[in-house]
Amino acid sequence: MEMARLRAARLVWEKIVSAFKGNKQSQQMTIHARTSTYNKTKTDPYVNMLRVTTEAFSAICGGCDSLHVEPFDSLLGLPTAFSRRIARNVQIVLRDESHFKHPIDPSGGAWYVENLTNQLAQKIWKQFQDIEKNGGMTASLEKEMVQNHLKEKADERLKNISSRKTVIVGTNKYPNLTEKPPQVNVPDMKAVAKSRSIKVGQFKDRRNTDDLMASVEAVCKARNEQSSEWFSQVIQAAGTGASLAEITQALRVSGKPSVQIKPVNIHRLAEPFENLRYRTQNYAHKTGKAPAVFLVNMGPIPQHKARADYSTNFFQLAAFDVLENKGFQNIDDAVTAFQNSNARIAVICSTDDTYPDLVPELAQKIKALSAQNIVIVAGYPKAHIQRFQEAGVDDFIHIKSNALTFLENMQQQMGVIS
Repeated sequence: MEMARLRAARLVWEKIVSAFKGNKQSQQMTIHARTSTYNKTKTDPYVNMLRVTTEAFSAICGGCDSLHVEPFDSLLGLPTAFSRRIARNVQIVLRDESHFKHPIDPSGGAWYVENLTNQLAQKIWKQFQDIEKNGGMTASLEKEMVQNHLKEKADERLKNISSRKTVIVGTNKYPNLTEKPPQVNVPDMKAVAKSRSIKVGQFKDRRNTDDLMASVEAVCKARNEQSSEWFSQVIQAAGTGASLAEITQALRVSGKPSVQIKPVNIHRLAEPFENLRYRTQNYAHKTGKAPAVFLVNMGPIPQHKARADYSTNFFQLAAFDVLENKGFQNIDDAVTAFQNSNARIAVICSTDDTYPDLVPELAQKIKALSAQNIVIVAGYPKAHIQRFQEAGVDDFIHIKSNALTFLENMQQQMGVIS
């Protein structure tokens, strides 16, 4: 898909420029690709190395002209020398060891890629025409058509992320709470701002004032006359050293209200689950411990292990302290062990076949210790849901659970979210 997107972009750009009577040279597109931050994570950041590798591969096969690979720790602060070296070596390995510098069009002729490219190009062209019918991109943004379309897609993706239909390794699945995070280099932003301010001032002092004023006035004139040469005048003004603020001021029509556009929500996929984990970690830092979850593993290991592993993975997404064990052969031992653990959350782990005999008594005895205790069953035995709830079961976790909503609710009940 990523390969086809770049290839489709070239086709559509050629068609757009051609429709506006642009020449052949203008119809060519130069693509500088950059690995995305949208799917990158702050938690388990080393996985980002793998993500940028697949993205760099896709960009090359898609026909990019130049490429920037983002260091794996760039979301945490200034990239380290190690992360920058890894980012550079991703490109070197693809170029020299995988020999992608040799083929002119690595994915050209592949039926699947070519077919997908054509399908994408057709859909993009139709979308472009729809935008033009609505008055262009500015009008579409003012009407919030673009924002609403993006929000619809973002909500759909959030739903898939929350239910873990879409997996973010190390963040919404397979968390590793024992891994030591990389060194974080946070720049002194006040010092950076001061340094940049001095350099900008020095740059402005070196400008030729006469040339600058003439070029800015030319931009104003082109704007007032609604000349088709206005953009050429902007380029010339930039060449004389005009800043973006000065050019924007020259383009703004005096007395006319500014266009009001609702900004698009810029975010990363992993943010909701990262915040989930950070809230618990901050709570643990303040109180000295994270909320504990006791696994009530019933029967021998083969009987409970699958759901015990699932439950451990599930609650560690929110950095809860999961208390594991090798299983209990009777209910009283399990209840006593839970009581001694000082945990408030009990997760019953066994099989659907054994649940009818185990869950009601376990739930009743755990609730008898304290009404504040939370009883959860790993799995969703449909035939017994009502009976289990009447016995004291508060909730169920299973593959269709909305993990994000469930864990946020647990954080509220445990006082992590005030």
